[in-house]
Amino acid sequence: MRAAAEARALQMALVLAAKVGWRFDRGPLPSNAFAQYLYVHAAQIILVPTSAALPFAIRQVAPVVRETRSDAVIVSLPRGERPAFAIAIWSGRETGWMQPAALWLTDGGEAWLVPAAAGDTPLGFRLGNALHHAAAVPWVSADERQAGLDRAEAWVRRMTRDVIP
Repeated sequence: MRAAAEARALQMALVLAAKVGWRFDRGPLPSNAFAQYLYVHAAQIILVPTSAALPFAIRQVAPVVRETRSDAVIVSLPRGERPAFAIAIWSGRETGWMQPAALWLTDGGEAWLVPAAAGDTPLGFRLGNALHHAAAVPWVSADERQAGLDRAEAWVRRMTRDVIP
C-alpha cells in the first residue's frame, strides 16, 4: 500500500519535471541516504516526491536543504488527497519556505508555484530549467488567479488520470 502511494507521488513529480523541462543529475545528494530525492542541476533544486503530508515531509527535507545548500520542491500526494506542494529556498542565513503552495499555469502552460491561499503573499516561483527567484504572482485579479489554478488542476488530472484516483 505504501509502495503504491510512493509510486503515485513519484509519477506526479516526474510529470511536473517533464512539464518544466527538468533533467536529473546526481548533484550534491549523498549516494544512498536520499535515494528517493531527485536533483535538477540547472535549477539547483531537489525534487522530493512523497506520500507523506507536507508538515512531516518538510521536517524530513529541511536538513537536506541545509546540507546540500540547494532549494527543494516537495510534491506531496497523501493517499486519497490532491497533490500538495512546498518550496524551500536555501540561504546561508535561513531557509525560506512557501507552504502549502499550489500549482498555477499561465494561458501558455508555464508552471508556477504560488501560495495556496488567496491573499497570503504576492510572491510566487516560476518553475523552469534554470535558477528561480521569487517574483510577483502572475495574475492581477482573483478571477485570473482561479483560472490558473483551474488550468493546473485540469492538467494534473489529464497527466495522472491512470495514477491518481
